[in-house]
Order: sequence, then C-alpha cells, then structure tokens
Amino acid sequence: MIGAAVFTEACSRWRSSPLHSLTTASCGWHFQAGPFDNPEAHEPSPASFKWRRAALVGSAAFLAWQCVGMLRPEGVFDSGPDHGEILERVESGGG
Repeated sequence: MIGAAVFTEACSRWRSSPLHSLTTASCGWHFQAGPFDNPEAHEPSPASFKWRRAALVGSAAFLAWQCVGMLRPEGVFDSGPDHGEILERVESGGG
C-alpha cells in the first residue's frame, strides 16, 4: 500500500515538475509556433484523453481497494456496540 502511494506521488510530481516541460521539442515549438494557423491540428486526440482518464480511474480504484483491504482487518468497518450498551457498561462500572 505504501509502495503504491509513493509510486503515485512520484509520478504526479514528475509530471508537474517545471523541468519536465523544458525539452528541446517544447522549446522548439515555442519559438517556431508562429507559422501554424490551425492549433487544433496539433492538439492530442480525444482517444488519448480517454486512455488517460481510464488509467486514472483504474489507479484510483486500485488505491481505494488497497485502503479498504488495509482497514478491514483492523475492524474499522465492523459495527460496534450501540450507545445504550456503552452507557450501561459505564454506569455499572464494568469494562
């Protein structure tokens, strides 16, 4: 679980790093973009966005599954005694 969280954090930081955008291709695009009249022709296709969204949803589902699997043995999702039972134990002095 911790490994999955560290991997996700490292990937997100790498993708948002300012140095990640400083490549020769991006610098060349920045200085040579004037002649292009149609910027939409150079945008990523909707299929690539769908694949990225599917990957994001898949990794989120995997991490949620890992969290539930980690908390289930600890009894987080088990229903405990109700308020009346706790109050009765406190008034009787028993543990």
